[in-house]
Amino acid sequence: MTEQNNFNRGFIKYFIVSAIALVLAVIVVIVALIYYKGQTQEKENQLLSQINSAKISYVAIPADENSASIFEPLANSPLLKSKDDIAFLNKYFTNFSKSNLPPLAESKNILAKYKDVLPVFENGVDKGYYQCSIYMGDQQCNVTGTFLDVSRLAALNSFVLMEGGKTNDAQQYALKISKFGRMVTANAYDMISLIVGWTVQKTGYQMVVFTGANSQITQADTTVFIQNLRAEHKNVIQSQYTNYIEDVDYLTNENNKTPKADLDTLKQFDEWRTEANPTTWDPDIVKNWFYNSLQISLSNIDLPCGSTYKTSKIDVGFNIKDTDKTENYLSKMVYENMYAGLDNYNEKRCEVENIIKSL
Repeated sequence: MTEQNNFNRGFIKYFIVSAIALVLAVIVVIVALIYYKGQTQEKENQLLSQINSAKISYVAIPADENSASIFEPLANSPLLKSKDDIAFLNKYFTNFSKSNLPPLAESKNILAKYKDVLPVFENGVDKGYYQCSIYMGDQQCNVTGTFLDVSRLAALNSFVLMEGGKTNDAQQYALKISKFGRMVTANAYDMISLIVGWTVQKTGYQMVVFTGANSQITQADTTVFIQNLRAEHKNVIQSQYTNYIEDVDYLTNENNKTPKADLDTLKQFDEWRTEANPTTWDPDIVKNWFYNSLQISLSNIDLPCGSTYKTSKIDVGFNIKDTDKTENYLSKMVYENMYAGLDNYNEKRCEVENIIKSL
């Protein structure tokens, strides 16, 4: 009987110890799961914080400091209606070279024909600041597209002054053109303004070299010019990224901020929204793809000119044959259709950088 009692007590003790061990094991597992979930949530929060902190806000130049209103009359210039004169300017100043100089007599005739354009150009450049963007919400601000023609007309004037022996005047005009290009890119938030500004700068720097005005530009100046080119390029890329994130938010909830897009694009977002459900649509993962693309684009801008640039568009596994029952079908389709990789613009910026380095 004593042996039986000892056995029972031993069994009970074993059972209790085992039960306690099991409870402790369960507690450890629960604590580990809570910790893991907390760590995962913390990482997700950190990522969302990074995604949001990479957005930028539009900073407007005060209207009384912005030269856009001065340049506005150029949008209606007769120059824009003359295909022959624009063809002439493009022929000689798209990529100015001493081996392809324009005929002097015809150059003077063109300058005389558009003598009212250059004073507007001069007044605008003297203002010091320029900004014309869709972010302004001003439909009348549509003059940026004329700047290529205006800058080439200004380059023609610099050429004629140089040929007429007015070297100092020619140099000052060449410097105005390059400054004009820097004004356009300094406060750019869209790729069109950036490309136009780069092209104007390129024309200006070519005329700077032709007139010998590069003697007035220091090594410190060229360093700043190149640093600014890259910073402005990054600003436009981040502006584009900000648009993507706002697009995703609007697609997720129509009560969020309405994107700066045309009516057809907004209609497309509305149609996509009807297909969104927990299976097809994960806004956070889409934002993460755009964020990763942004990081690649920014790192590409930091590379030396002539480098091999990594493709910023990510392969998210989109398959046109997928259906609305495929996980993240809409997420992949939205990224695939919306993201426009602008990696090739590094070479265009480098064209300007290389000219600056030669000054």
